[in-house]
Amino acid sequence: MAQTGNDTPAIGRARAMVERFPDNPVPRFSLAQALQDAGRQDDALVEWRAVVVLKDDYMLAWLRLAECAMTAERWPEAKEAAEKALALGIAQDHQGPQAEARAMLMEIEDEL
Repeated sequence: MAQTGNDTPAIGRARAMVERFPDNPVPRFSLAQALQDAGRQDDALVEWRAVVVLKDDYMLAWLRLAECAMTAERWPEAKEAAEKALALGIAQDHQGPQAEARAMLMEIEDEL
C-alpha cells in the first residue's frame, strides 16, 4: 500500500500501521476514517469494506461504511451497510448506534 502525494499526516500514519498489521481491523479503521475525513470517499470506501471483511461484527465500522457510502451517494451500498449496523446494534444491545442506523435508513429510503 503505497503512500500518495496527497496523503495527510493522519493518512500516512494509518497507512504505516496497516502495512505493519494488515490483518488487524483497528489500523484499517483508522485509515478509513482518515481518508473519509480528508474527503476521499472512494478510497475510504475501499478501506471500510476491508475492515468489515476482517471483522464482520464491527458495528461501528458498518455505521461508518454506511455514512461514507451515503456521502458518495452509493445508496444501495449505504442501505446494506446501515441494515447490517442496525442488526448488530440490536444483537449487541447498543441503543445509540441503533438510533443512528435507523436515521440513516430513513434518509437512504428518501434517496432510493
